[in-house]
Amino acid sequence: MHYLKTSGAKPFSHIYIEKGAAHHPNTQAILQKINYDSLIYIDDYSQIFNRHHQDFIAQKRSPNLILARKKQDFYYDGSPYCENFGHARFYYTGIIMNCLYDCSYCYLKSIYPSGHIVIFVNNEDFITSVEQDLLSSCEPLYLAISYDSDLMALDPLTHFLGPWLALAKRHANLTIEVKTKAGRFPISDPPQNVIFAWSLLPDPVIHLYERHTPSLATRMAAVSQALRAHATVRFSIEPVMPINNSARIYRDFIDSLGKQFDLNQLLDINIGGFRISGKQFKTFYKKDPTCPVFAWSLTESTCDVSYADSNALIRQIERDLKSFVKPEKIIVYQTAP
Repeated sequence: MHYLKTSGAKPFSHIYIEKGAAHHPNTQAILQKINYDSLIYIDDYSQIFNRHHQDFIAQKRSPNLILARKKQDFYYDGSPYCENFGHARFYYTGIIMNCLYDCSYCYLKSIYPSGHIVIFVNNEDFITSVEQDLLSSCEPLYLAISYDSDLMALDPLTHFLGPWLALAKRHANLTIEVKTKAGRFPISDPPQNVIFAWSLLPDPVIHLYERHTPSLATRMAAVSQALRAHATVRFSIEPVMPINNSARIYRDFIDSLGKQFDLNQLLDINIGGFRISGKQFKTFYKKDPTCPVFAWSLTESTCDVSYADSNALIRQIERDLKSFVKPEKIIVYQTAP
């Protein structure tokens, strides 16, 4: 249960298992690691996950776990609301639906009806599909595998990450991105074509918006472990969220990063503001109207909903970073057209 205690989340009291996933080795391995109260067998995960009139916010406070088999659509085109870092072939996988963490700004509440976590135990089928469909040519491929969850945070439970690292070692044209807020890095020999992208924000911002996540110091300790292992590391300073005294707080944050790390050792640092499509925003607000995201002025454009004055803060962060890192290593996200 260590992975749950670290996150601050409550343990999974109820576990739902698709009958077709019951005998999968990953199912059995996961069950051995959880002290659950009830084990319930179902025909399909959608019976629980897609039910109408669920309370997403209450479920996030105490999520249950659903173990299922993915039958199709093992990968998707990357979203225009996410940075593709110049890669023409940008895809993502959805091995896990929903996250162990509970960030106020997270877009998942706008696309999922449930706050429970779904783990598709047939990780090997995702890898086979990517290898056969997307890696049959020698063209470069950029694949985000921690898109709708934090795969590293749940890896003590699933052990899904290892097979993806092995895939990266087999295919030099593949770049895998693992985005994370994790406070641990247990990998001793990470492939160079796997990018571990740590989401980092100032501690006051973490306390306000990122419930159940590791502190900045804990994440920075994990980054230090990764750099000592010669991992390819990216810093992801996003979403840049508003807070009182934001200029000072973000300046102190960048100063602490620059003093603890040689930022030129990083692959790059990307900066981006909060952004969500207008359609998703309506669902987001309906589900969580008291969310701290709404304490500051938002504006809607033809592209998305974002903070009206976020650009000035993003420019300040970019300027402050240039005191510690080469300008070409800084990537500022541009809103999707």
